Amino acid sequence: LMEEVTHIPTERLYEKLLGSVRSTAKGIQTQVFLTTNPGGQGHEWVKERFKIGIEPDAKKFDIEGKTRIYIPATIRDNIHLMDADPGYLKYLENLPDGLREQWLDGSWDDMDIEGAYYIKQMNTATKDGRITKVPIESSLKTFTFWDLGISDAMTLIFMQIVWTQIHIIETYKNTWFWLEHYTEYIKDKDYTYNTHWFPHDVKQRELGSWMSRLEVASRLLDWLGKCDVVPMSTIESGINACRLIFKHLYFDEDLEEFLNDISLYQYEYDEKRGEFKKSPTHDCSSHYADALRYLAVIMHHLMKTPISQWEQDKLEPNPYSNVTNEKDMTLDEIIFSDDEEEDEFNDYPY
Repeated sequence: LMEEVTHIPTERLYEKLLGSVRSTAKGIQTQVFLTTNPGGQGHEWVKERFKIGIEPDAKKFDIEGKTRIYIPATIRDNIHLMDADPGYLKYLENLPDGLREQWLDGSWDDMDIEGAYYIKQMNTATKDGRITKVPIESSLKTFTFWDLGISDAMTLIFMQIVWTQIHIIETYKNTWFWLEHYTEYIKDKDYTYNTHWFPHDVKQRELGSWMSRLEVASRLLDWLGKCDVVPMSTIESGINACRLIFKHLYFDEDLEEFLNDISLYQYEYDEKRGEFKKSPTHDCSSHYADALRYLAVIMHHLMKTPISQWEQDKLEPNPYSNVTNEKDMTLDEIIFSDDEEEDEFNDYPY
């Protein structure tokens, strides 16, 4: 029996628990009972595993010879609790938006993780249809953004800019490999690269060779685009930069691990004080989130630079604009059409 199963962040961890579900007694069938509210870190994988939302009623289906059953229920189905504690219904009705729909009505429509940095933005992206099949534009150059690690995970984000849209076309994560592995991965892709952006610690020199990882990467990538360093900024300002560009982000729907990690990225929780700290939790979700933060910082710089200077010369004419000299314009001049939105962008502290 597992209570509040959506507190398990990934399906992989849940399936590890299933490895201990055994029976040595003949005739006793192994079973797993799960209870949970919608929301929590495991919201999406639980919803998908039990096909929640596809049909409104209870359902039973077989997967690889094993049976799964989903039984929806709300407070109104528990007549004993309704009689014993009538005030609890009032409590649920007064919960904040989002949480109220989940706990009172059993809604699985939105993922809600307390303390998550980008959960509202990810829910909006889902509703707006920006998590979809994102095409790769062969005529455009591709940028990569790195979060470094060796024993820790190293991540890559592949991005293209299509006018007002920032397309996340591919991601990659691995551990226990040196730079050579990731540069070979890049070389195997049929992309034309613009710039490979690295965090500031890429300048650290390695013992033995005394070469920085930036120098090593530049040699390994050779003619496959230039290597550069993301300007230093605080984590907080980088997160704010990410929130500002989020409405322009389009994510390929097949990037499940990346999308899950971005949704799970959250403030660190202080168990003793019972409150969230101002800093993020460093866990499996933070690697992709760091790479996305570097992307956001660079986007704010690119948006202030004439398009012609960062070599998007093969862009087709923008069908939504009557301006003919867009190569000499900056992205924020093209994107922002009203003063209020532009003021919000210009207030970003570089």
